[in-house]
Formats: sequence, structure tokens, C-alpha cells
Amino acid sequence: MTSTVVTPHNSSESDSLGPATNWQTSSDEVGQLRAKCEHLSLAVAAMSHELRQGFHILLGCLSRCGTAVQSRSEQARIQDAEDLVHHLTREFDSLATLAALSSAHPGAPQLDAVAVRPILLATYERWQPEAHKKGIRIRVTLTDANVLSNAHWLDIMLSNIVGNAVRHSNSGDVSVGGDIEAPDFILAVRDSGPGIDEAEIRRAFDAVSPPRPSSHGLGLGLSIVRRAAELLGHGLSVRSTPLRGTAVCLRIPMAEATCNRDPPCQTSIGKRTGA
Repeated sequence: MTSTVVTPHNSSESDSLGPATNWQTSSDEVGQLRAKCEHLSLAVAAMSHELRQGFHILLGCLSRCGTAVQSRSEQARIQDAEDLVHHLTREFDSLATLAALSSAHPGAPQLDAVAVRPILLATYERWQPEAHKKGIRIRVTLTDANVLSNAHWLDIMLSNIVGNAVRHSNSGDVSVGGDIEAPDFILAVRDSGPGIDEAEIRRAFDAVSPPRPSSHGLGLGLSIVRRAAELLGHGLSVRSTPLRGTAVCLRIPMAEATCNRDPPCQTSIGKRTGA
């Protein structure tokens, strides 16, 4: 069993380490590095936008070719090409997202009361088609809970967690749901896949070491989730057992509106799919 936890930073702990002399003397260098990072982030975002437009045009051409060919073998090749373009689009989106997170300042995203239900529904609809092709069942427990977060980044985090589970599994279940542990809401994604190697988890949680590419892509999903959790001040934990699956949990403060009322209603969606 592997367990890795990231908790929100506590400034009082750093104060107990002594005067921040080195930090003060290197503030100019830090500022220069931050400026370079922000410049790189803008460049990656612009590149991703241009490539997305090109990929969109390419998908349109492939779709027209698919309607023109007759043989199954040619249609299969075109489908493989479309799948590859979709894959490349996701990878460049991940690069742009990670670049934006790397250049973001702590506390920059505005935190508001965010309804969890629409984000759960959007994630289910986003990944259900790919899960269906692989014979994976996605089960989502919908809730009326509201959390104190950022809707944009919470959606990206949950999508990356579920996407990782779907891409790295060839069968079984992926369950998404939440529980209240006042004053927090625990949003958990569990799968019955092959598990994640301990070194891979540590690499994803290491701000210095780059993720290792694999047949599933660049391996940026957990790195994006880790950085976004740090940025929003959310807790993050990963538990994985080889051949038994992985559980990724986000600990998010509940919005005051949810804390002051009865426990939120829950309903479930998701049914067994065929390959």
C-alpha cells in the first residue's frame, strides 16, 4: 500500500525554522525566475491554442474522409487517426494547464461557494464515452453539497483524476463520490485498476522531478492535481495497492451555506457498460 499526502501550507511552521535570510537576499533572483516562468506559461498557452485550432481542422478533414471511404480497414485507420488527434489535444491541454499552474501565485484563484453536482456531472459526461469503449463502469454519487473552492480548477482537478483512472484501467469500476467530515467535504475517486507505482506517485508529488512519459501520455495528471491542490489550499491524498486499485481524495472546506443546513441529498448515476 502506498500513501502520499499533501496538506495546505502552514506559514507558522516555516517561521519556526529561523530567519529567512537566504530568501531575502535572493528575492531578485526569485522575481526573475517568476517572470521567466510567467513568460513561458504564456508561450505554452499560445502554442496550445494554435495547435488546438490545427487539430480541430485535422479532425474535420478526417471526418470527411471517413464518410468517403468504404472498406472497414480504411475506416479503422481513420478512426485510429482521430483517436490520436484527440489524445494529442488532451496532452497539449495538460501542458498548458500545468504551465498556468506553475506561474500562478498562491492565493491567486478566487475561492467561492461552488456546487459540486455540476462538476460531477460534467466529469461523468466527459469520460463516460472512453470508459464505455473499454468496458469500464463509471459510478458517480451526485450531491447537493457546496464547497469553498474555485469551480474552474476543481473541474480540472476532478477531470484529471477520473481521466487517469479511465486511461490506466482496462476493465472494472471507477467510483466518484463524497463524504462530509465537518468542516470539510471529502471528494474521492476510487478505481479497481492496476494501481500506481510508488515511485510514480512520489514523482508526481515532487515539484522538481518531471513526470515520466508512458504509453498513456506524458503523465501530467497527478502533477496538475497536486499543484492545483496547493494553489487552492485543498488537502490531497493518494493511496494505491498494486493489482487492486487506487484512491485519490481531495479534502475541501465546505461552504458556509452547506455547513448550516441538513446533510446534502445524494443520488447515483452510472451503469455497467459493455466493451
